[in-house]
Amino acid sequence: MSTSSSPSLVKRLAHVCLRTSDLAATRQFYCDVLGFTHVFDFFRKGEVVGFYFQVAEAQFIEVFYEDKIEADNGSHVLFHFCLECEDLKATRQKLLDAGYAPGEIIMPKDNTYQFWVKDPNGMGVEFQEYTKDSCQFTGQAVSMD
Repeated sequence: MSTSSSPSLVKRLAHVCLRTSDLAATRQFYCDVLGFTHVFDFFRKGEVVGFYFQVAEAQFIEVFYEDKIEADNGSHVLFHFCLECEDLKATRQKLLDAGYAPGEIIMPKDNTYQFWVKDPNGMGVEFQEYTKDSCQFTGQAVSMD
């Protein structure tokens, strides 16, 4: 495991920011399906232009409206983000029941179960369930060969 000689100045990831051309579908995916808590809205000239969701204690997703989002051409500044789950099978089933198309649960070389799904904006969202052997805990290097 890599170590640092100086303490980190960062306490934790505060939030990730997503751009969307469909605020309602994005809110439905993250709040209704995944169960995140809607915390507050951003307004401009009396209209909602974004919002904040709470994922877990002190962990948030910030969303802003963007009228032109073009999938996979670099306009998505955020490539993906990953959400840790306690029950990966139940999370995948909930997404299936809601009409999404999550991938199969796999165990890649980092010893952490995972699957992926596209959010309403076409961005990949990774879901993981750690194991006692997950490299995130062991610090073991992962060969991508």
